[in-house]
Amino acid sequence: MKSLKILFIGVVAVVAIFLIGAAFLPVSTTISKTIFIASSPESVYKLTADFHKWNSWSHWSKIDPDQKIKITGPDMKVGSEMSWEGKKTGDGKLIITATQEGKSLTLVMITKSPREGSAINQMTFKKVNDGTEFNWVFLCENKYPVERWTGLLMKSMLKKAFEDSMGNIKTILENKK
Repeated sequence: MKSLKILFIGVVAVVAIFLIGAAFLPVSTTISKTIFIASSPESVYKLTADFHKWNSWSHWSKIDPDQKIKITGPDMKVGSEMSWEGKKTGDGKLIITATQEGKSLTLVMITKSPREGSAINQMTFKKVNDGTEFNWVFLCENKYPVERWTGLLMKSMLKKAFEDSMGNIKTILENKK
C-alpha cells in the first residue's frame, strides 16, 4: 500500500510540474530568418509566391518528394492555395492572404497532421544594393499545455528547414545569372 501511495504522489508531482511549467513557457513561437540574395526583389517574390515553383526550393518538398500537392485559386494572388499530403510532412495547406508584388507575401499555414494547428508566414523582399534582403517570419500560437512544451522543440526543427529553403532560393536565383 505504501508503494502505491509513493507512486501516486510521484505521478501527481510529474503532472503538476508539467502543468505549472507550461504556464511559464512562451504562448507563441516566432522564427525570423534573413538572408541576402544577389537578385531583384521581384525575382525572389516570384519564386516564393508561385506555388508551382515551391518544389524547386522547399525543404519540405525535398524531405518528402512523394507528397501529393494540389494547387488551387489564382496564381500568386490572395486566395491561392497549396495543399499537401505526405508521409513525412503530414497534411495541411498554405493560403496566400496578402501580397504586395515584389515587396511582401503573407501566408496562413493550416496543418491537420501530425498535429492540428495554424501559423502565419510573412515574407518581405527589400532592395539592398545589387540584391534583396529576404526576411521570412513564422509565428504560431502555443496552446496550453502541450504545445507550450512542443514550441521549444519546434524552433530548432524549423530553423534548419528555413535555412535550407532560403539557401535553395538563393542558389536558384544566383545561378540564373
